[in-house]
Amino acid sequence: MAALDLSDVLSAPATALVGASVGTNWQEVIIPTWCTVVTVTTTHSAYYALPTGRAGDTQPADGNAASGTDNKVPVLVAGSEGKFAVVMRHPFDRPAVVGVTPNRSIFLAAQSGTAGMQIELGVG
Repeated sequence: MAALDLSDVLSAPATALVGASVGTNWQEVIIPTWCTVVTVTTTHSAYYALPTGRAGDTQPADGNAASGTDNKVPVLVAGSEGKFAVVMRHPFDRPAVVGVTPNRSIFLAAQSGTAGMQIELGVG
């Protein structure tokens, strides 16, 4: 499974289809540096995860099973559609240490079966 690279998107808000049938393996979405909030719309219950960088955590990786990741967050969907927002960083944040790059990926997976997923990239 190839990562969905949206790093070259230049305008906000921007909408992209992650997939009509995202399975239980992680789908990586690479977001642009200007994006501070990612809003995900999903047709079924899902997980999302961000790499933590903490020693000992099982990190998400594109194509790997979501079940093996320690720091995943469950999102339950009641009805035909659910929506949730993930704050990637505060708009005024700057790296605390020179050379440290902020997290630019979010990982998405269905909790079971498949889920249709769409994201909106935003600022503020």
